[in-house]
Amino acid sequence: MANYLGRQRTIAELRSFLPVEPVSSKRIAPNTLEFKLANGTCGILFHKTVIAEVYPNGRMRLDTAKHQTATTKDRLNCLLPSGCSIGAERGKWFYFQRTADKVAKHPFTDGMVIDAEGTPVSS
Repeated sequence: MANYLGRQRTIAELRSFLPVEPVSSKRIAPNTLEFKLANGTCGILFHKTVIAEVYPNGRMRLDTAKHQTATTKDRLNCLLPSGCSIGAERGKWFYFQRTADKVAKHPFTDGMVIDAEGTPVSS
């Protein structure tokens, strides 16, 4: 996939969008960078947006910067705990958490945080 300039961003270009220099990073898909920071936080950068940050305590922060596209949703769904997903209904995004006996549906909000099991803890 190409960015709006008609080409893939280089790893150096992607790294330049991070708030601090990562200790490691690698391209995992077009215009998508997996990174690790010195404080132990890991994350995924898609284009210019850190769409997911996983903290050392297992919590994960999700963000689209209001770019709720199918590709962003696909990138996020690959990271979520088993039984959890992001889906759209009538143009609105929702966070689904499935257990053996029920499905909990939560409105997706940029900046929402889930725990290691996938339960939303804040937004």
